[in-house]
Amino acid sequence: MALAFTYATDLFDADTIGTLADRFVTILDTVAADPAAVVGDLDIRTDSERSASVTVAPSVPSTTPMSVDRTLAQELQVAVESDPDALAVVFGDMESSFAEIEARSSQWARYLISLGAASGDVVTVDLPVGVDLVVALWAVAKSGAAVSVDRQVPARWCLATTDRVVEFEEAETAAETT
Repeated sequence: MALAFTYATDLFDADTIGTLADRFVTILDTVAADPAAVVGDLDIRTDSERSASVTVAPSVPSTTPMSVDRTLAQELQVAVESDPDALAVVFGDMESSFAEIEARSSQWARYLISLGAASGDVVTVDLPVGVDLVVALWAVAKSGAAVSVDRQVPARWCLATTDRVVEFEEAETAAETT
């Protein structure tokens, strides 16, 4: 079988493509020898890669969802308590401190919770980039609901703007999701 690789030379060099070709041939040889082989289980490393002992210390501590100590809302609360007057959001000529964002997002979160928003619910946020967007995302996190920025995703509520007045509206898909 003849095999040729065409590639963008501004993205790849010949050595990289040569390595890719060698690994591809390894896959073909292995599958030809054992047609029942699972391609995802094949070891395509070279002999030198297999024999190399490389230990890399992670630069960021790894965590799993089971080992998380605080929620996003709790992390944001830590920021508020650490320095409530610090600037949290700067957008254009608008500035808001952590305390201001906390107060506004708490109002929206309480409103969302009063409507029944909780863990397992989805709230769509359809706002332009700015302070209101940060407030809305923070409020949804406080309510425990998941946030979506896509109006096509079924959600029970939607936070949107109407003539620069931010308001919650019952999403059109509410009947489909309840």
